[in-house]
Amino acid sequence: MSVCDLLRECEQSGVSVYLVNGSVKASGKREAVSKYAPLLKTHKAEIERHLSNPKELNSLFRFDLVKQEIAAGHSEAEMRRIHNMAYGFMRDDHLPLGEALQIAAQIVIHCPVAECEAAYMDVMNLWSKGND
Repeated sequence: MSVCDLLRECEQSGVSVYLVNGSVKASGKREAVSKYAPLLKTHKAEIERHLSNPKELNSLFRFDLVKQEIAAGHSEAEMRRIHNMAYGFMRDDHLPLGEALQIAAQIVIHCPVAECEAAYMDVMNLWSKGND
């Protein structure tokens, strides 16, 4: 299992995996965290490298599917806004991907673009450069 697959599986099981001062941390329901703890420990060094590299972290977002949504008619500006904001929530607030995307989508639906959003990393652009 790749590190990306492991992190996706953790996410789907409600386990948030993130870095705090360079160390891998996991949070979620005790049973779920206990289930994944041995795998996380085994792959600790790989996970640290993966989560400290924004380009690698972007593989969790499945931008290939986002591009399909845009091609189907969804607003590219809104999709970028959602994913840029979600990345910030993951990085700064240690939210799991699903929760970060849900919060970001609600903000995009209900709020106009804020000036502070200009500081967000353009994660779709970073992904595109890595997949050209």
